[in-house]
Amino acid sequence: MLTEIQRNELRAFTLYVRRCTVPLIRESDSQAYIEGMGTLFVVNSQHYLVTAAHVLEDRIALNQLEQIGIRLGETSNNVSNLGHARIESFRPIGPFDVAIIRFEQPELIEALRSGWRFLTPNDLSPIRSGMCKCLVAGYPLAMCQKNGWNLAALFLCYASRLLPNVPAEARDVRENLDIFVAHQARGEDLAGSISTAPAFSGVSGASIWAVLEGSSPDQSLLKVIGVETDCRPGSYIRGKEWKLVSLLFRRFDEHAFQEIEDVLNA
Repeated sequence: MLTEIQRNELRAFTLYVRRCTVPLIRESDSQAYIEGMGTLFVVNSQHYLVTAAHVLEDRIALNQLEQIGIRLGETSNNVSNLGHARIESFRPIGPFDVAIIRFEQPELIEALRSGWRFLTPNDLSPIRSGMCKCLVAGYPLAMCQKNGWNLAALFLCYASRLLPNVPAEARDVRENLDIFVAHQARGEDLAGSISTAPAFSGVSGASIWAVLEGSSPDQSLLKVIGVETDCRPGSYIRGKEWKLVSLLFRRFDEHAFQEIEDVLNA
């Protein structure tokens, strides 16, 4: 059971990461639904969105990227397409399931800056010995209701722990690339009730956050350590270390790559 201090801390963390967790909306001729998550990031004066590559893969292959929309703010119902943007991912994706979008339209960047929080390299951390507590947050499909163009989604901030060992059922695991977070079938919500934990379908591309303990409970810090790519309900959530994202940034900007590497190698 969570203590009151732990519950208050989780409430504060939830409000914080919600400002940084952007749903990507798929729009077709008749309906809208959540395709995945992304995290906004700014480095060397350029503005980006980091996500999982498989979230965008089908739309890119079919030349239908205009069907992907991005909400213009945490509390906004306005959605914009990605506009003129540059997209990079590894080919073939395989185990290298991350993608970066660089925004190139000033008016879209300004709208996103006013509605969301862009992270910077200072919000990143390498995975260190002794890290344990972590968070994964987003809008799971299991907590969404849609009726044509009307989409109502509930935000979930899932508190868990990094797994020290690779789960036996995990396949195609790459050392220093894959992250595994425990996913339990049931858990305690902020009201203190025990309920079934939803599967994380729809949360691909969200950040995996580590909780760095401070000298007191109100001094804990959140740092991003990875990108969520998969979930096996009742067993694990899987992601990729941010070192992989850093390598992809090198295709955009050598200075940005070095700035990120300085943090991840500290």
